[in-house]
Amino acid sequence: MSEESEMKHIAEDRSQANSTEPRCAWRSDELWKNFDPFLKEYECPHPAKHQCGDKHYCIFHLPLEEKRRDLTLAEEYAREFKVLFDKGERDFRGFVFPDKISFEGWDFRLRPESGAMGNQEQEGGRPCVNFSKATFGNQVRFSGATFGHNAEFGGATFGDRVDFESASFGDSAGFSSTTFGDNVGFEGATFGDGGWFNDSTFGDYARFDRATFGDGVDFQFSQFGDRSLFVLVSFGDRARFRAARFGIYTNFGGATFGDQTIFHVAQFGNNLWFDEVSFGEGTDFEWVTFGENTVFKRVKFGDDANFSGARFRGHCKFDETVWSGRVRFKHIIGVSLFGILSFAVLDEGERKVKYSETLDPHNYQERFVAPELIFNRTIFGGPALFTDCDLSRTVFQQVDLSLVSFLYSKVSKTEFYGCLWGVSFESPLASLLPFSGLLWPNWVRQNVLFDEIVFSAQRFKENVRLLIPRPKFKVG
Repeated sequence: MSEESEMKHIAEDRSQANSTEPRCAWRSDELWKNFDPFLKEYECPHPAKHQCGDKHYCIFHLPLEEKRRDLTLAEEYAREFKVLFDKGERDFRGFVFPDKISFEGWDFRLRPESGAMGNQEQEGGRPCVNFSKATFGNQVRFSGATFGHNAEFGGATFGDRVDFESASFGDSAGFSSTTFGDNVGFEGATFGDGGWFNDSTFGDYARFDRATFGDGVDFQFSQFGDRSLFVLVSFGDRARFRAARFGIYTNFGGATFGDQTIFHVAQFGNNLWFDEVSFGEGTDFEWVTFGENTVFKRVKFGDDANFSGARFRGHCKFDETVWSGRVRFKHIIGVSLFGILSFAVLDEGERKVKYSETLDPHNYQERFVAPELIFNRTIFGGPALFTDCDLSRTVFQQVDLSLVSFLYSKVSKTEFYGCLWGVSFESPLASLLPFSGLLWPNWVRQNVLFDEIVFSAQRFKENVRLLIPRPKFKVG
């Protein structure tokens, strides 16, 4: 069909809507107009043939409850939407999609010859397809679908079981302020630069395994349900999870991050796994809250990693972690919570018991304690600075501490097992030390003494180590 005939069909549909048919009651709210600067004024152009209460709606904006009540409406919707799509229309704002609808393998890139919303692919500003404020029922499939630049799902609402597996997005895919139900999957999906998931809400079981993100992906202020999987995900530079909230179980196993990754003031649930993860330079975990069980196993950090102000509600283990450059632990603290109630609930749908925790609002206390940290076979390749920290419950096991400084930190009860001070584990001298591989025998256990050297503010320089550890060994 030629461009002229396609545009003629669209114009005919809109002229019919403006003649004798009632106008569709759906409108963009004023707040959302500020979010959608390219298409602020929107009135539905489609015939309002369906009545719901005292309002009339087109088949595309008819409330979901009506489509669930009358299944023939869902069938009509699928037919009408396919016709609209084939005509080149890509403006689906506020559309209400029924349950069990599939767009598997569809190509949502705007065809330049259609001209339905202007040549957005060439302009690079307006969306190639616009699903903003749309509502999707349960069991929606976009697996294998292809989207161009600026695909817009901002403010949309999805039901349970949403599938974007192996979908492909261009730059600036927009899922800001989007609400997802339980069981949403982006496994194997690819995103260009600037994917936006900020302020979004995910239900239980969000899956991004093997997804690929370009630079600048944004999950700031998003909230995740009980389980979130980012296994083997590839992130570009400037991945942002600032102030994001994660549920009970989060797994970033095998993920790779570029430079300038930000988790600033994020909050994690009870189980967090970073297993064989690689971070570039400038990783920010400042003021992050970690849950009861946090594991960094065989993780590689680039230069300038920052854990200052981090809060640990349980134990955190850095197992065989490599710090390639500077790392900062300033004023890290542990947190004990009192008044936590645990409930076991039977999920009738999945026929299994789910556990949830909540705080008793009438009997809740938070107490700051020493964090429980374990550094096992960790390699500090650059200056590591522990400033103003209570390390009474911290263990260093088989660690070379020659580049580690403890400034105004409590280390009187810190445990050091098999640690070396300025001697590499590969050095021939190391083989002469009474080093067992796991723990020192009691008769050769290290008793580390520290000489505290106080400098005035005028004499302080960044490269001066204010607290110099001097190990002494007590034999017998």
